[in-house]
Amino acid sequence: MTVFEAAAHRSYRGNPQADHLLTLAKLNVFRAFVRNIAVLGYTREWMTDDAISRFSISSPHPTALPAANLPLSLRPTGMQRSRLHHPWLDFFPFAQLRDNLIQNEDSMDDTQFCRDLMSFWTVSSESNCLLVWGNPWDPMNWEITETFLQKWGRLVKGCPEIFWSTNYWRRLRGEKRLAWKASYDTMMEM
Repeated sequence: MTVFEAAAHRSYRGNPQADHLLTLAKLNVFRAFVRNIAVLGYTREWMTDDAISRFSISSPHPTALPAANLPLSLRPTGMQRSRLHHPWLDFFPFAQLRDNLIQNEDSMDDTQFCRDLMSFWTVSSESNCLLVWGNPWDPMNWEITETFLQKWGRLVKGCPEIFWSTNYWRRLRGEKRLAWKASYDTMMEM
């Protein structure tokens, strides 16, 4: 990561280009997940395909970090504590989004969801589904895109906070507000 940051700094300094914005947006999402993984007390070794969240009641792993020591936005919900789920569902600072992800975990294509969030495999700015503008445990630093809503809108049903933060950033750029619509419930590709 340090080598990449140094190379990016050399490339961007004095020569900002639109292509750099695409890379920066993707890197910020990746960085946000890495930072929240650390805040939650996970390690890379823990993040295997068959890993179970440390918050699940019947998880075989002891909880090394008391929930009271976590930022409020990352503290586990009742569903996180009662249902076995993969740790990656714990990384989002929106409780209802985490619960929605857990409810849909078995029926959604998590590989496609990850690709859509990170957009590392695409070169178009329209493919970015998620943007993170600051500390990743602060919900006000997260933004979803219209692309996200069209494809994964069902996951943010009942999550007004994600719309508050999204519309804050969109307003700063002079863009129209986004709102959840009932039609997003049927648009999600599972």
